[in-house]
Amino acid sequence: MKLKGFGKYLTFGLRKEWLNNFFEDPENWLTSNYLGNKQVDAVISWLKDAEIIENSDKKKSKISLTHLGSELSKVYSSYEKLVWQILWINLSYNSSVVSWYISLPWGRTFSKSELIELILDEDNSLKPRTIESGLNSLLNTFENSPLGSEFKIGIVTKKNNQRYVEKIGTNEVDPKAVLYSLYKYAFQNNKYDLTVSEFYNEKVTNGIYREFGISKNEFLNILRYLQEKYSNLINVDLKANLDNIHLKKEVNLNKLIDIISE
Repeated sequence: MKLKGFGKYLTFGLRKEWLNNFFEDPENWLTSNYLGNKQVDAVISWLKDAEIIENSDKKKSKISLTHLGSELSKVYSSYEKLVWQILWINLSYNSSVVSWYISLPWGRTFSKSELIELILDEDNSLKPRTIESGLNSLLNTFENSPLGSEFKIGIVTKKNNQRYVEKIGTNEVDPKAVLYSLYKYAFQNNKYDLTVSEFYNEKVTNGIYREFGISKNEFLNILRYLQEKYSNLINVDLKANLDNIHLKKEVNLNKLIDIISE
């Protein structure tokens, strides 16, 4: 299936209040949360796809954090927006409903019925119940997290019993999230020499523009800052109509995470 696992979140979104509760005490969250069983299962699925947890054992009330999850839990209270942006980047690669959503163009408003038609065009083997579940999970995430209200990745409204989502996007992307996004793209494609223009190519299905709708000018500004701040991780050639981005192939994910969480 093209959109395997589309309904895995059981209609529930990843809500800010739930993530707050999780990061207060991740290791004991299974016994200290106030959620129902299905909500717990949904949050676990979201956190796995966001690369925050490796696995969970509900019988033993045990959660295993990834290195990323451990580091982000330390900085969440101080850098909440950055953490949400990192989560969204990972979801864009690992969650079928999110990876499908970021393929839609920015600057458009879609009705829920229109979204359902677009999903069926992508994968007509999905059952209506699965489509409804996946869409509700995504829209619920936008309604209850900074992804919607602050980053405007999806602004949900309701009119005449129909829900709509508007893809506006944001230029307020943390430079560390941009750096993380670039390396995530490089790891995924095994390609460390990039260009600015490729991220704005409609054929490219991942990357910083797809994830946040950031303008090219703001992206260029952040790249200049990153080269100044992290010259050991990134070099750019942006003069005389050049738009080259050079990343370091020897940088591994754990090293990058440690820098992101500093």
